[in-house]
Amino acid sequence: MKNKIIIISIIAAVLVIAGIFTYSPKQEKAVAVESSKEKETPLSKTEEKYICTEEANVWWTECIIEKLDRAAAEREWKQRKLEAIKSPQVNEENMVPQLSDEQEKIRKWRQNFETGRDSWCEAQMSFRAGSGTPGGIAACELEFEIKAIEDLNYLHYDIIVKSDYGTGIPNFEPTEADIDQLIKTNKTTRGCVWAGEDECE
Repeated sequence: MKNKIIIISIIAAVLVIAGIFTYSPKQEKAVAVESSKEKETPLSKTEEKYICTEEANVWWTECIIEKLDRAAAEREWKQRKLEAIKSPQVNEENMVPQLSDEQEKIRKWRQNFETGRDSWCEAQMSFRAGSGTPGGIAACELEFEIKAIEDLNYLHYDIIVKSDYGTGIPNFEPTEADIDQLIKTNKTTRGCVWAGEDECE
């Protein structure tokens, strides 16, 4: 009888240990999946507006270039609006710095924005060859534009309107027609994208 109890105890212990070893990796995997889900951050409204879901390289590249043009136009529009902001759109009484000094910062940022953006993104794509490079450069530049738009939105809506109680700029958000007009005079240089284009000669 004692031998039976010992044997059953050993078998039970082996089963428990085996269960722990088989359960543990599954548990770790479940925790890892949950953890990765938590790390996934939802896209901002600006990112959603300028996302390209095309899978084919040709169409994705064309889409990214088009979205870049539109984002650059929105960013420039908003920079210019903040450069020209005046009372009561901004509540100067609540401001510690001079309004003209702050507008000058936005102006300098706008004037130098594309040079810095392009240099960074072209350097990021250095030493690479292939048809994906123009799309890669445009995607990098689009990231800069999205971040700039989000910063401009923050300055307008959170600082000028919410914190300083300004009335805000009535046409701060450009219409599609406004963007179309800006694109005509400010289009992104595509460079050589596909073999056979004039730019590739």
